[in-house]
Amino acid sequence: MMDKEKAEKLLEDIRNLVNSTLPENDSPEERMALNEAGKRKPGIITESELNEMRTLLRAQGIFMSIQKREVLEYEQKLQRHIDRMEKILEAFMLSVRRDMAQFEKRLEEYEMCKGCKFHDAKGGNT
Repeated sequence: MMDKEKAEKLLEDIRNLVNSTLPENDSPEERMALNEAGKRKPGIITESELNEMRTLLRAQGIFMSIQKREVLEYEQKLQRHIDRMEKILEAFMLSVRRDMAQFEKRLEEYEMCKGCKFHDAKGGNT
């Protein structure tokens, strides 16, 4: 994300680049006259172009902050979903453990009753 300081630094770098490409003997009036006549020298950036760059940088900053907010919102939704799924899984595992305990208890009772005099050889009630 491009914050204000980075945007200002980029703008300053652009200005320095523009100033380094300008011939030193050009006056601001001469540059304005060349720009108005449509005979711009290569490397000259006008004030309107700088303003456009500023606007684009601001728009990019806004866009990036919106994207960051949307990503954070999505992460929060995803985390809530994960938490819900973990609770469901925990409840399911508790139910499975309970069912297994009941099954083991019944199996032990069955094993103990196999030879019981109250049951016949087939394991059924008499």
